[in-house]
Parts: sequence; C-alpha cells; structure tokens
Amino acid sequence: LAEVRSEYAFRVIDPAIAPELQHSPHRAIVTLQSVIYSLIAITVLCVMLYINNYKILFTRSPLRVSLSEINRI
Repeated sequence: LAEVRSEYAFRVIDPAIAPELQHSPHRAIVTLQSVIYSLIAITVLCVMLYINNYKILFTRSPLRVSLSEINRI
C-alpha cells in the first residue's frame, strides 16, 4: 500500500500558506519581560538574603558576647 500511493498516511487538503505579518511571538516583548522578571527575581533574592543575614546577626547566640560581659573580663 505504501508503494502504491505517496500520501498513504494522510491526504493534503489545502497547501500551507505563510502569513503576511508575523503574529507571535513578539521577540522584543518577550526579551523585555525576561529582563524585567530577572531583575525582580534578583531584587527579591537580595532582600531575602539581607533579611536572613540581619536575623542571624542580631539574634542572641551562644557564641556572641555582649559588651557588658567583655567589660567584666
């Protein structure tokens, strides 16, 4: 059957037609969105790291010594 017809699996009804104007994707918009979202992600990451370091620095830990304890020594 495959040797008899060249279009044995499917039949082409209408040939493909290229559009006059490109509809999608809009490369400039996609690039701009990726840059903006990357900057937002980096900003959120920096804020999260700053808050995490702030909590670590200003919480009382066993290794940390206060100034009054240093003056007694």
